[in-house]
Amino acid sequence: LVGLVCVMFVALRKLWLLLARFLVFYLTICFEDYVLQPLGIPHRFPRNRTETLKKPKWLYHILVSQGVIRPDSRFENVKELKEITTEPEKNATSLPLAVTYSYLRTSDGQQTRKVETLNVFVKLQTGRGMPRWLQAIRAAAEPGVVREVDFYRELGTKPNLKGNNVAGIPTPTCFYADKLPHFNLVFIVLEHLDVNSGREHSYEVIPDHSFNSKIRMETLLKTVARMHGKFLGLVQCHKNTKWIP
Repeated sequence: LVGLVCVMFVALRKLWLLLARFLVFYLTICFEDYVLQPLGIPHRFPRNRTETLKKPKWLYHILVSQGVIRPDSRFENVKELKEITTEPEKNATSLPLAVTYSYLRTSDGQQTRKVETLNVFVKLQTGRGMPRWLQAIRAAAEPGVVREVDFYRELGTKPNLKGNNVAGIPTPTCFYADKLPHFNLVFIVLEHLDVNSGREHSYEVIPDHSFNSKIRMETLLKTVARMHGKFLGLVQCHKNTKWIP
């Protein structure tokens, strides 16, 4: 009987904590939607597509702060690239952009201004279109955890780093990844992977529903298995995976 009472006490305590977190997240999400956003009070990154396009220098300054763009450069413009055609529903929460900037360089004693363009892929919170109560439940169940942001921060290519990552699988270079869990907002800036980019390292992005061949499926399974095998039995003790619930 004592054991049963203890179990019930622990279960009720966990339920109470979950309910309390739900109320906090629900109130902060509503505060964002009904107060902060209508008043135009900014966060440390753009909250949606509209803000990103309306204030293009914001993205430029983020890239400068991360060391992706030279600090002595000058902002030129930001232009939208071709939207996703294979998965058009993702266009509501993503934004392929070309960030153009220029800087002075000296050659033969003369200064000329060189113009360069960086193609990036901006990802926003995909769950922002859900009912607020459902957003709050998801946030309360995993407080502070935003899986994609945490993956790029801890396992994928970290800002300013290229080459091998902790996960040991190919990922796009992550220039910036940040989150505001209490407002259910994220802002991720990745390199734009385009098979037609003409770069030495270009990639073809294949939608999930297009894995309809044996070769593609084998490649996917081998890649995922390599990452899972690396952390098998180590998830809760490895410094880069402790965030995983």
